[in-house]
Parts: sequence; C-alpha cells; structure tokens
Amino acid sequence: MERSRQRLDSTGALLDALSPMATLRRGYSITRIDGHAVKSVGQMPDGTVIETIVADGRVVSTVGADNNHNQ
Repeated sequence: MERSRQRLDSTGALLDALSPMATLRRGYSITRIDGHAVKSVGQMPDGTVIETIVADGRVVSTVGADNNHNQ
C-alpha cells in the first residue's frame, strides 16, 4: 500500500511540473488569438488583438509594429 501511495505522489508531482500553470509560474507566457495559441509572428498582422496569459493574469494588446519574420 505504501509503495502505491509513493507512486501516486510521484505521478502527481510530475503532472504538476508539466502543467501549463507550472510553466507560467516559471516566467513563460501563452499568447492567443481568438482562444488559439499563436505559433508564428505571421499570425499577427498589425491591428490584431492578442491575449497574453501569464501566471497571475492576462493582458489584452493590439499588435502595432512591423513583425520581423526572420527571427
């Protein structure tokens, strides 16, 4: 029984470490357009409204500068 509990605790810790919230707590952010994750600057022409999720909340912004597609 103790071994099963240890495995369950270990699995829970692994799931927590891999969760999106744990990633945000490490300083990363998720940027979305209409609820979908942004994967390329090409998805964000000038005037696009984006939502950026961080560990303690969200920011809504409007893209307003040229994007450098070579980075």
